[in-house]
Amino acid sequence: MPRNSKRASTTPARGAPPKKATVKEDHHLRGVREALALAGLPEACRAMLSAGLPHALAVPSDERLKAQQLLVRMVGEALDGARARLQAAVDAAAARVREVSGSRGVAEATVADAQAALEAAVRMVQEKTTSLGQ
Repeated sequence: MPRNSKRASTTPARGAPPKKATVKEDHHLRGVREALALAGLPEACRAMLSAGLPHALAVPSDERLKAQQLLVRMVGEALDGARARLQAAVDAAAARVREVSGSRGVAEATVADAQAALEAAVRMVQEKTTSLGQ
């Protein structure tokens, strides 16, 4: 090779950057990612699990590598944790509804007693007024 010759460039010519390949995301994966967001995981952990999802779930379960099986198991555990947190919130809300419903019955009984006492007091006042007028 002559001493003054230049090597061919291995980098692309400057100009517009190459377009990134866009992969249409499966709607099932989108749901799993949304559920992972509810799992309360650190952002780095959630990003790692989300990045591996398409590669692990695209392979039938009996053909997955150990790393893919591990990722699927970790996602399952995270989703179980999210489900447990959401169920605990639902249970707490249901308990609060029962508590409020129970106290409503007590309040309605108190109102009924107060109305009965008011009616009795009004009758007594009317009787006293009538007896004074005679």
